[in-house]
Amino acid sequence: MTATTSAAAFSSSFVSSVEEFRALFAPNSADRLLLCYEPEHDGVAAMNLTALEEAVRAAAARHATKVQLHFWDCSSIAFVAAKDQLGKERGTPLLAVVYRQALADTLKEPMSAMIQNVDRVCERLAAYQRGGKIAVRTSSSPTTASPHPVADDSYMSVDVSKLVGMGKRLLTDGKAEYAEKFFHRALGTLDAVRPQCEGDVNIDGSTALCLAWVALAQIVQGKNADAHMRRLEAEYAAFCEEVGSDAARVRATHRLVTAAPLTWRSDTCSQKKLREVLDRDPQSHEHRCALVVTLFLAGDLERCLTEAVKLTTLHVPFGAAAISAIGEFIGRDHALMQAIGVDRERPLTGV
Repeated sequence: MTATTSAAAFSSSFVSSVEEFRALFAPNSADRLLLCYEPEHDGVAAMNLTALEEAVRAAAARHATKVQLHFWDCSSIAFVAAKDQLGKERGTPLLAVVYRQALADTLKEPMSAMIQNVDRVCERLAAYQRGGKIAVRTSSSPTTASPHPVADDSYMSVDVSKLVGMGKRLLTDGKAEYAEKFFHRALGTLDAVRPQCEGDVNIDGSTALCLAWVALAQIVQGKNADAHMRRLEAEYAAFCEEVGSDAARVRATHRLVTAAPLTWRSDTCSQKKLREVLDRDPQSHEHRCALVVTLFLAGDLERCLTEAVKLTTLHVPFGAAAISAIGEFIGRDHALMQAIGVDRERPLTGV
């Protein structure tokens, strides 16, 4: 089996050296699918590689996915560290999804199942390449990097700062599902080094940051983020109290979403959709509550507070609760809070 190129949107090749492996993650490189397999242990034969290539080629054509497929026999001892970082287990092949030069997802399953599932993978990847989902504004504050790489520099290193930065870019582009995976990987890296770094303020700050962003990515997808929020507030309360911090922002978001009478989801609660509903029915208070959340996530605090004030005028409890949550994030002495009058607030109960 030789490397082939059938169209500009798809190509396939073999990875046979550490240098070729590193090149898969080089800046400005294409999105990729990387099959990691050990022929003697995973039951992978040439016919399986051919079948996977045909399946990916067909899926890429069907969904207009721009992707390169790579076959990597990772049996060599030179790849031990890289295999460990990818989570490759002996006996099961692994398909890694490399999106924007970073590991976005992995599939660990027999070849027969993998061949069936690549259509879904290519469909989702194409959707992300085209964009079109609701964007979430992320803060411009620098991320805190872990000083402890998880592998030797001669292999693919996982840098917490890079993972968080990539996750935030994905979240800004409306790709919360992939963003969550990056944040989870960063959090897992920090948790792994924690026993050797007890009391390290840098590690604590990075962990609080990752917990906050995992929770936000889950919230944007309409998932339940309670578990991560409980850990964030129980173990890293000090970071949540910092006015304007990422942790404080996510805590405010969680409280808004939890208190809102309408289930908030990014695919149903864009500003356009909500305003269309409100244009037809200005008394749809549930949709106005959802609009407050959407505007907060977009970073439009002035309009967010304006809508919250409207709700208080209409005697909708969420309005005062939202003003309280936003005040905790930006500070009671913020000009916007002073402009609306802090007496409009009512504490938001429960998380």
